[in-house]
Amino acid sequence: QPSVWISALVAVIGTTLLCVDDVGVSTIGSFNTGDLWSIAAAAASAMFIITLEKSAKNVQGEEQTIWLNAVSINVVAVGALLWSVVGHMGSLSLAASDLQSTFLDNVTPLLYLGIVTTALANYLQTKGQKGVSASTASLIFALDPVWGAAFANIILGERLGILGVFGAGLITVAASQNAIEALGSGEENIEDAAVETTGNEKK
Repeated sequence: QPSVWISALVAVIGTTLLCVDDVGVSTIGSFNTGDLWSIAAAAASAMFIITLEKSAKNVQGEEQTIWLNAVSINVVAVGALLWSVVGHMGSLSLAASDLQSTFLDNVTPLLYLGIVTTALANYLQTKGQKGVSASTASLIFALDPVWGAAFANIILGERLGILGVFGAGLITVAASQNAIEALGSGEENIEDAAVETTGNEKK
């Protein structure tokens, strides 16, 4: 739908303004390796959302939803382990030693990242995408940098500049507009279903 593309464009502009808030607009054209990895991560996340839309609608009941989430997380865990081994020149013992020391030095943050922001977040996303399209979910997730900026202000005392505030506002407007349209279409579908049911009963 055109409105979805417009909302997506507004969200991209808002995200860009958030990114350049503390470094200036002049740096937009200066990409580095970190920027490329971030773009790749965004593309991978988009593919995950699209794939999850199909998978989530194919599972029935709470138990299957949990299993889908568990399989997804375990695939990530195995992939990350293989990546770690490759990064340690194929040495499994060296990778295991490094992983152990990293975990022991960062127990609380890693438990939070693993349980709350990974397992719980993926489970909630799996449940949510049973009734939400991939395009709508993507725009909702566009609010990530807004939440990040808000928590950075509350926890770390960081402040947004004019560009950052304007960018956050654009993202919020884009996500809200798409959510409102999605709710409206959902109500229309319910009304259409009710009319169809009533007609069938009269027959």
